[in-house]
Amino acid sequence: MEGGCGFAGHVWEGGHAKLNRHVVLWNDNDLTADQLQEITYSLCHVYARCNTSVSLVTPVYYSHLAAARGREYLEGYMADIDSSTSVTVKQARALLDLPPNIANTMFFL
Repeated sequence: MEGGCGFAGHVWEGGHAKLNRHVVLWNDNDLTADQLQEITYSLCHVYARCNTSVSLVTPVYYSHLAAARGREYLEGYMADIDSSTSVTVKQARALLDLPPNIANTMFFL
């Protein structure tokens, strides 16, 4: 599977399917190209927000949603800070620590 491969994560009845290019960066489990394709194809069918298959693997969609949630928290935090003051490195690092009231909370994306 050198150089990567491109395949559709789903069957598209309306003309053509969106092909995505997949490149293996590291294969710890020594999976064959067929096994990797089967895993990737299966991951296109488990996205809970859609009742059909999606074109990208589900972890990509969930990471996008988690990043959007983090952006909302950051914007809320920045709105509380006076815009005339700059944020120090210590304050920026503090943003990486979750507040205790949400540290052990499950998020539904």
